[in-house]
Amino acid sequence: MLKKILLICDPGHGWGLVECKELRELGIAEKISSCSYLSRSGSVAALEEDCDLPIYIAALNKAGVDCTYDEEYQENTEIRDWDSYSAARVSQ
Repeated sequence: MLKKILLICDPGHGWGLVECKELRELGIAEKISSCSYLSRSGSVAALEEDCDLPIYIAALNKAGVDCTYDEEYQENTEIRDWDSYSAARVSQ
């Protein structure tokens, strides 16, 4: 199985956009740090590329899923306006 991850990059960082339900299903919602962001609805996490995205990718690989990326550059991404990730705030 192959999973495509949208990677949003700005001049300083990059984030992989992931449905929060996937983080719960993979059992890693509590492992994601506050370096990542959570959408206003609480349904999408923007996983910081250096510390949290690798956790997600490792969990996918362990589940037998390979990853590819679609990279999108955004000079002023709205992700930086989202709240810091908190597993307690992830929507059900």
